Amino acid sequence: MQGADQMVTYVKWFKTGYLGTRHYPLDLGHTCRESIIEFLETDQYYAGSTDPYTAGNGCVMRLAPVALFYAYNMGMAIEMAGLSSKVTHGAVTCVDASMYLSALIVGAINGVKKKELLSDTFSSQLLQLKTIEVSAIRQGSFKKKNPPELKSTGYVVNTLEAALWAFYHTDNFKDGVLMAVNLGGDTVVAVYGQLAGAYYGIDAIPQHWKDVLVNYDMICNMATGLYEGSTI
Repeated sequence: MQGADQMVTYVKWFKTGYLGTRHYPLDLGHTCRESIIEFLETDQYYAGSTDPYTAGNGCVMRLAPVALFYAYNMGMAIEMAGLSSKVTHGAVTCVDASMYLSALIVGAINGVKKKELLSDTFSSQLLQLKTIEVSAIRQGSFKKKNPPELKSTGYVVNTLEAALWAFYHTDNFKDGVLMAVNLGGDTVVAVYGQLAGAYYGIDAIPQHWKDVLVNYDMICNMATGLYEGSTI
């Protein structure tokens, strides 16, 4: 089952740093830690707290594999992104943010132009959001703000809004990364990079960035395998 497999892999990362850059889980957030511990104690793999105060950004920082695997089925990409969030982040805002970002990534993979992608009607028939905060982002809140209005915090809404701001205000991968990192470091860039990578493609990423990326070949092979396996 998707949730069980996901959590078992997180446990391996939690204990050994599996597929990471260290032999320990680098930058493990409180919400993820508590969910993993809950799973170890109860075997419940949808262990993410539903408390609104636990609506952190970890659920959207790791989302791209879901969208890649369901690239040919927007409805499934949205549904599975929501379940992916619930493994560690059960707050409704996190689930909404994950589903919306997944829809955007799938659209980008399939060549939807930025204007349509970031319109308030994109995927509206398939994506029914429950929260005012994420609905406001879909309606274009990020188009109307500039720093310091944009906030770089661990809150999933702020991270998603900042990442989309960087994507909206640039026309290439590199400039968006630089804009995103100046807004909020690695968290905003992690979200921006998933969408921008899908939109601009691998050749748009500066070669000297790829040259120093740990496990670059493995990442490319995994991404290709997920996308090529997307037949649902």
